Amino acid sequence: MKENIKAEADKRDALAKEVVVCAGLEVKVQEALEKCESTQYTNFRKTFQDATSTRGDNLKTIKDLMDKREKDGLAKKAGSGKAGARCERPRSNGDARGRSACAEELCCGAASKLIGQTEVTIETCQKGDATKYSYQPPRAAMGLAMPAVESWDFVCIAGAKRVLAAAAAAAAAGLMMQ
Repeated sequence: MKENIKAEADKRDALAKEVVVCAGLEVKVQEALEKCESTQYTNFRKTFQDATSTRGDNLKTIKDLMDKREKDGLAKKAGSGKAGARCERPRSNGDARGRSACAEELCCGAASKLIGQTEVTIETCQKGDATKYSYQPPRAAMGLAMPAVESWDFVCIAGAKRVLAAAAAAAAAGLMMQ
C-alpha cells in the first residue's frame, strides 16, 4: 500500500514537471507565432507599398502615352470628319439622327475583319480610293504599350446612298410611267 502511494506521488510529480515543460513550450510557440505574424505583416506592407508605387508610376506612363497619341494626331474624335475618325450612325432615341459627315475629300466606309466566327465592322472616314484601314486595337487594362496596328479591309459605303437614291428615282419614274 505504501508502495502504491509512493508510485502515485511519483506520477503526480512527473505530471507536474510535464505541465511546467509544456507551459514553457507554449510560451515559445506563442513567441514564434508573434514573430512570424510580425514578419509576414512587414512583408505584406512592403509588397503593398511597392505595388501602390508601381501602380502610380504605371498610371503616369499610361497618361503620357494617351497624351502623346493625342498630340501626334493618332487619337481622332468620333464624328469630327477627319481621316481615321469614326463615322457610324449614332444610336438613336427615336430622333432619326444621321451619320456624321466626313471631310470633303473623304468617304465614310466600313472596315471589316473576321475575328473568330464574328465579323467586326468599324465605320470610319478614309480617302475614297482606300482599300485598307489601320485598326488600332484597344490597350489592355493597365497596359503600358499599345498593341500592334492591324490591317483591315476597307470599302466606302457613302456611295451606297447615291446608288440607293438612283434606284429609288428609277422605281419612282417607273411607277409614274404606268
